[in-house]
Amino acid sequence: MTLAVVNCPEPKKTDTSSTLLPLLFSNGVTGTSSSSTITDSSSSSSSITISSVYHTSSGSSSRLIPGATISISGTGFSTTLSQNSVTVNGTSATVTSATTVEVKFTMPDLTTITENQSVNVILTSNSRTATKSITYYPTPTIPVNATNSLNRTLSTSGVAVNHWYKFTTTGTTNILNTSGYITRDIDFYIFSSPDATSSTASALTTTSNAELLRTTALSASTTYYLQVYIYSGTSTAYRIGIASQAVSNASCSFFGTNSKCLDYLFSDSAQQTDCGSGSWNATSSCAARALGTVVGRCTAPYGTNIGTVYYYSDGGGTTFSAGSAQTACNAISNSIFQ
Repeated sequence: MTLAVVNCPEPKKTDTSSTLLPLLFSNGVTGTSSSSTITDSSSSSSSITISSVYHTSSGSSSRLIPGATISISGTGFSTTLSQNSVTVNGTSATVTSATTVEVKFTMPDLTTITENQSVNVILTSNSRTATKSITYYPTPTIPVNATNSLNRTLSTSGVAVNHWYKFTTTGTTNILNTSGYITRDIDFYIFSSPDATSSTASALTTTSNAELLRTTALSASTTYYLQVYIYSGTSTAYRIGIASQAVSNASCSFFGTNSKCLDYLFSDSAQQTDCGSGSWNATSSCAARALGTVVGRCTAPYGTNIGTVYYYSDGGGTTFSAGSAQTACNAISNSIFQ
C-alpha cells in the first residue's frame, strides 16, 4: 500500500521543531511533510503450515491409498479452491475442498510405486508452499481364480503397519487365504471403497500360519479393497490368494480313501466325480463340517474351477502330516499351501 504525504502550511519563523505538527500515517510511521511516498510492507504474504495428512473418513495416516479422500490439516490456507494445488511425489492430485485450516484432495495412483514408501505432499495455496512427508500405500491388484507373484513382507505387528490391495469378484462366494509363514497371526479386512468406514467382511481368527475367509457378503463383479496386517508376531513375508465364483457352499469328503475334504467353488454337479469314492455334500463347507484336525490347506484351480483342499491328521483312510500335506499341495499346479 502506498501513502501520499499531505501538504502542510509553510512553518513560521517563530515555530520550533517541537511545535511542528507530526504526521501519523496508517502504517504507524510518523514524519514531517515532504513530497515523497511511503510503501507499506505489511501486505506481504504470510506462510502456510501443514500439521498432518490423514485419510479423511477414518482419520488414519496408514490408509493413504489411491482413490481415497485425504485431508491436509494446517493454517493459513486460501479458501478459494482454484488457489490451492497439491502434488504427491510430483504427481498432481485433484483438490476437492478448502478452508483456512483444511484442504482435501483425492490421492492419485502412483503406478511406479509398488511397496509402502515415504513421499512428499506439497501444498501450494495462494502462491505459498508447504511440504509434508507421508507414507504412501499402493493397492496392487490381486487376480482372482489365479495364482499371483505377490510375495510381500510386513515389517512389524499392528494395524498401523499394513498392506492394501484391490480385487474384483466374479461371483458372490469368495475364499481369501494367506500363507507362507509360521508363528504369526495375520488378519485382514475387506472394504467396499477407498473411503468406506465399515468393513464388508473380515478374517480375525487367531491362527499361527494362515488366515482363511470364506464369505458370501460380497457382490459379484465388484471391486473391493483389502487391508492386511500382523495382529501378533514379528516381521514376516506372506502370500495371498483369492477364489471367486457365483455358487454357494459345496464340499466333498474323501474319508473313504484319504483324510481330506475339498471345498469347491462350482455349480456343475458333474464335478462331483472329483470326490472319487467319497461322499458328496452340497450344503456346508469343509470348515463347517469339522471332519478332523486340519494340518494344511491348499487352494488351487481344479479343472475349470477353483477350490480349497483341507488335509487332516485323523479320520478315515490315509492321514496327513503338515509335511505330506504340503507335498501333496505342491504337486498341484498353481497351488497355494497354508
